[in-house]
Amino acid sequence: MAIRPAQIKRFVFVVMCSLIIAIFAVFGLSSPAQASHTNVSGWAWSETIGWISFNCTNTGTCGSVDYGVNIDQQGNFVGYAWSDNIGWIQFNPVGPYPSQPNTSAKLNVGNNEVSGWARAVASSGGWDGWIKLRKHGSDGGGVPDYGVSVNPATGEFLGFAWGSTVVGWVSFNCQDTGSCVQSNYKVVTSPSLFNQPPSTPPGSLQITPSNSADYCGITAFPPVR
Repeated sequence: MAIRPAQIKRFVFVVMCSLIIAIFAVFGLSSPAQASHTNVSGWAWSETIGWISFNCTNTGTCGSVDYGVNIDQQGNFVGYAWSDNIGWIQFNPVGPYPSQPNTSAKLNVGNNEVSGWARAVASSGGWDGWIKLRKHGSDGGGVPDYGVSVNPATGEFLGFAWGSTVVGWVSFNCQDTGSCVQSNYKVVTSPSLFNQPPSTPPGSLQITPSNSADYCGITAFPPVR
């Protein structure tokens, strides 16, 4: 059977990534890891690169390699996931980005959709490492609809991301592929992200009583603004 150029390219890329990862391990170079007190964990799956771990708690390696992905109250992702085949995947990479949207990974807590970009740190061999988490309106009709979302009741991720021919489709839940009986994988976060109390920016709220007597009979204090 003839070997296609795309297969050769993928093989060379995986070998180069493996060498980079080996250098990190042998020479003790610092890995781009985040602290383990994060709110995203679990596994995603790619038929091309295999399993992607979102937290060191998945494998019990936090004592030696402490990493994870976190989502803040504004929906911004930060941190790293790990693939045995392509190494670290950063979820808050800086631009410029390949196309719209011009942002790293972000959760919209209003509609539960994840969009933006992640990136393989060790990208090389002609691949720029970008992984897109949702189709954008500017992508055109030739691109199939895809995207990652989060169930606000359970915190489970659903859907696919796209990482070109190197990573291919990345599934965030076994429900995406109908394979939960064979492998019950999923990426999860805390449902509390979707139940945040309303916030008031500093200086946006003014309370001015009609007179100082409104302060429980205390007249010595000026109105609060």
